[in-house]
Amino acid sequence: MREIRSRRRAESGLRTAQKDLEQINTELESRVRERTCELEHATRTIRESQERFSNMAENIHEGLAIVENGELVYWNRRMPEILGYSHDALPRFEDLDFFEPDSKQRLLDILEQSRSTGKLPSETEFWIRHPDGSRRCIQNRYAVQPGEDGFMNRYVVCSDITERKLAEEALQQERQRLSRIIMTSPVVICSLAPDGTANFINKTGEEITGYSLAELKGRNWWDTFYPGELHTQVDRLFNHLNCHDDMINFEMTLQTKSGQLRTIIWNSISDYDEQGDLRELFGFGNDITERKKAEDEVRQARDYLTHLFRELLFGE
Repeated sequence: MREIRSRRRAESGLRTAQKDLEQINTELESRVRERTCELEHATRTIRESQERFSNMAENIHEGLAIVENGELVYWNRRMPEILGYSHDALPRFEDLDFFEPDSKQRLLDILEQSRSTGKLPSETEFWIRHPDGSRRCIQNRYAVQPGEDGFMNRYVVCSDITERKLAEEALQQERQRLSRIIMTSPVVICSLAPDGTANFINKTGEEITGYSLAELKGRNWWDTFYPGELHTQVDRLFNHLNCHDDMINFEMTLQTKSGQLRTIIWNSISDYDEQGDLRELFGFGNDITERKKAEDEVRQARDYLTHLFRELLFGE
């Protein structure tokens, strides 16, 4: 009997152990399935993320490159196009052979500084040379992360800004040319705000009025040059501008810093904003003071000769 009871207890314990084992197996299988689902989801998420990145990277207009531990590990299709090389012939970024000499040295200095500071400028501009010899200006924008052995991993967005750069340079040259013309023009050139505040006067204007640009800037043009009785000319001018957009050969007499009176023939161009409000008035003045004096002298001489002729001829 004792053996029977012992066997029954053993069988019962075995059945309990089997049930526990089955439960553990069931739980393990459930965990494996959950973990497998998680891994599959993570793998799918990573793959989808990679596909989105690839789709974005391969279709943007900018070049995209990733440099890790000094090695170029990724570049999109646009990067070789910008640099002027085929995909297989794209040179090592660290060689920098495609950069113009001054740009190459500047970039080397930036990279050297980044190794010690761990930082790169947010963006830089460089000139490179294509294999066909043409020069292109590129703009690089950077994101960095620490890499191995002191390297900085760089994520570079590269844009070809040659046309914009050339346009900016052409615009700057045109501005400089116009500035030289304005500053050396033999006529007075000035600009006024709608309230009459002086914004600019050229060299000829400074010489005629006696005021420097620094002295005039911020002062009211009309009050400065047309004090007292001379201000009636300003009222006449405003009445004229109420009926006409600009001045055309409008004669006015101004008072210089030294108190002299100068007669100026004015023409103007008005600059209006989108709402039709005056933004700035540009004036172009020709000093005719000496001409007026000469005309007066000629008129006086003519009157004198006429009077003298009458006396001689008619005894008047």
